[in-house]
Amino acid sequence: MDALLSYLPDFQTIASLGYWLVFLAVLGESIAFLGFFMPGSVIVVIAAGMAAQGVYDLRTLFYVVMGAALIGNTVSYLLGKHGKKILKKYPSLWKHLEKGQSFFKRHGGKSIFLGHFLGPLRHLIPMVAGLAEMPFLQFQLVNVVSIVAWSAAH
Repeated sequence: MDALLSYLPDFQTIASLGYWLVFLAVLGESIAFLGFFMPGSVIVVIAAGMAAQGVYDLRTLFYVVMGAALIGNTVSYLLGKHGKKILKKYPSLWKHLEKGQSFFKRHGGKSIFLGHFLGPLRHLIPMVAGLAEMPFLQFQLVNVVSIVAWSAAH
């Protein structure tokens, strides 16, 4: 039995792999359309509970979550900004995205901030910001503020 246990990774190795799991879950949840299938928020809440028990460092977890959300939201924004021609080939999808664009044009940066806290829309709002041609620096300013608030809330 001891020989078998010696092949298992130690707890520290498993815990460090957990940061990658959290990173990939939040990244996936933040990318347009992929976010429908990724339980990133749930995994963040579980990891935060584990941080409270000392399994993870809360500060490191906070940075991992923010970094993954920043990368994922930026990818979604760029998909929206540069993928209009492809998205227009899907009329039913485009119809919904047009509604999102009109909402976005009315509410601007507020929709990015609120979108982080509305699970089903979280991954689509950055894409809609790109489709609406929001300036990249303006998007990132609101995006970073909302990511910090979202990460801290979770």
